Amino acid sequence: SNHMVALPFVVMIALFVFLNETWKGLLSSGPSVLAGLAIGITPYWLARHFLPGSYGAVSNTASVSSAISKLWPYMFSFTIPHAMGINPCIFPDGRDILTVVPNIEIPFVFFLATILLAATGVEATRFVQHTIKKRRPTLGPGGIFVGASWISLVIFFLNTRSMPESFRYLLPFVLSFPFLFVLVFTASPRPMRYVLTTCAILLAGLNVIMTSALVKTWKEPGFAKEKANIAD
Repeated sequence: SNHMVALPFVVMIALFVFLNETWKGLLSSGPSVLAGLAIGITPYWLARHFLPGSYGAVSNTASVSSAISKLWPYMFSFTIPHAMGINPCIFPDGRDILTVVPNIEIPFVFFLATILLAATGVEATRFVQHTIKKRRPTLGPGGIFVGASWISLVIFFLNTRSMPESFRYLLPFVLSFPFLFVLVFTASPRPMRYVLTTCAILLAGLNVIMTSALVKTWKEPGFAKEKANIAD
């Protein structure tokens, strides 16, 4: 029922199944996929029916102008890098940020955007090539993560509930990033792979540093009650 997080993957996996199966395979697997989707979405439809207006409070769509005024530039300079664990929030979903490496957010977002756009180009090229070869639309496995990333960003951007600190809503994008990186890496020439390998090592090291700092913060006396507002 937490469809803002589930929807990007649900949509892309369903597309992957229906675009890649043969007609014979589709007849056998299609009903199972549709049944799974129907069962998974049941809590959402039940909530809409028995609790009128409840889902509208968290899933209404804002106008583009309203979304821009609310989120720009915070989505790119604040929400996305912190959701990715770069100077992470101390406890989700809060605005208290752990500043381990000052002013790293903007360079990281440029790097992230480069990977996303490059992965999109790689997968779009593959889609066209496979579609021409098989004479029907064909989506590769990498397309699941590219599509889920874009859907996640669009849903976050246009949702009335999204705030700069709504990091959890970007979980599909966060989960997809390693696969986007692999798509770009496998499609790159050897010299570029050395650059990407260096970036991967730096990112891994940065994650270790950030995680270590976060754990130290959690160990501070009174953290659970005073900062996270949860029981010890």
